[in-house]
Amino acid sequence: MFSGTAIAIDARTNGNKFTSAVTAYNTFGDGVTGRTQSGTGVRATAETGHALHTDGRLRFEQASGVATIPAGQTSISVFPLAFASLAANAFVLLTPRANLGGRDLSYQTNPGAKTFAILSSARSSPTKVAWLLVG
Repeated sequence: MFSGTAIAIDARTNGNKFTSAVTAYNTFGDGVTGRTQSGTGVRATAETGHALHTDGRLRFEQASGVATIPAGQTSISVFPLAFASLAANAFVLLTPRANLGGRDLSYQTNPGAKTFAILSSARSSPTKVAWLLVG
């Protein structure tokens, strides 16, 4: 399935902004799928404009979720990537699902263990925190 190095599709247009070089449509399932054993499954590049434009929600499998810091605790460890490494320069976007009342919220990555910890001051009740791993 992953043999050869040839380009499977090379599509070009005359630059008309209303013309797509490649269009994929599917009533059900994926319109476009990119897969690789090692490397980047899909790469989008734009010299000007947007490299990725969506009309709909985005879904980030194994790179986002909601963690709960238990009552009385100051952190929770998150194991986001079942099969990939955690880059040393990765960062985590955090959004508390409750009012923290001026308390701190931060993260600390541990690339060797493929984890990160969400850190906060002790809470009197469980606190849900949405996270998105980037990088």
